[in-house]
Amino acid sequence: MEQQTEPLRRGSVIPNFTLNGLDGRPMRRSELRGRQHLALLFFPSLDGAILAYLRDVANSNERIVAAGGTVWVVVAAAPETAPELPFPILLDQDCNVTRQFLSAGASSGVFLTDRYGELYFQSSGSLAALPPAEDIAAWIEAIDQQCAI
Repeated sequence: MEQQTEPLRRGSVIPNFTLNGLDGRPMRRSELRGRQHLALLFFPSLDGAILAYLRDVANSNERIVAAGGTVWVVVAAAPETAPELPFPILLDQDCNVTRQFLSAGASSGVFLTDRYGELYFQSSGSLAALPPAEDIAAWIEAIDQQCAI
């Protein structure tokens, strides 16, 4: 998969995009503008290790929601069965959106934005390089505190 040429920079607004959820419903990043902070997670598929990571994120979901955030997961390959998670899984089978975010050679990534799409934190690489789920919740809480000023 060819990756982005220009890395996203902290403080920049992430690209807008529209992807379909597993239910076929289109979801647009612009729908969150001014309303919710976003934890945007990218994975090539939903295999065992990735599902375990997402279950950890799901365990922190109450904190994320309480801080005005939401989680969206973007995958390149549709799972055989939809996992039971409290956040949407979006399909990017042609990887056009993924290429706008992940650095060269990265298979996974986490991008955290405020309610206006401004990038506060990013990490990409292998699954092992991503921050623990509790750090994602802590970042969303910190973003919310900063946005409240």
